[in-house]
Amino acid sequence: MLNYTRFQKFVSYLLIFSILFSFTIQNSFFSLVNNLFAADETKYNLVSLIVEEEIYPSIKNSVETYAKNIQKTLENTKTIIIPVPKNTHPFNISSINEKLYFE
Repeated sequence: MLNYTRFQKFVSYLLIFSILFSFTIQNSFFSLVNNLFAADETKYNLVSLIVEEEIYPSIKNSVETYAKNIQKTLENTKTIIIPVPKNTHPFNISSINEKLYFE
């Protein structure tokens, strides 16, 4: 049987207590503090409407109405209308969407 000194027992109890205490405090106290001082970051879902530049002026009102209807129907959603040339490569369109995602 192993015999430990009082100091070793004290240190082991202190470490066990500190680990359990830190889990308890971290989950309750620090989350409360983070909520108090957190920046107000409202996250939005994003819907991008890709429209051909050539036909966009003739259907502009319809597309804008559609975009507003999307925002009304889906909570926390923003719509963006992106006119693009007819011969735009799909990779360029996906790059535009990717930039919007990271902004």
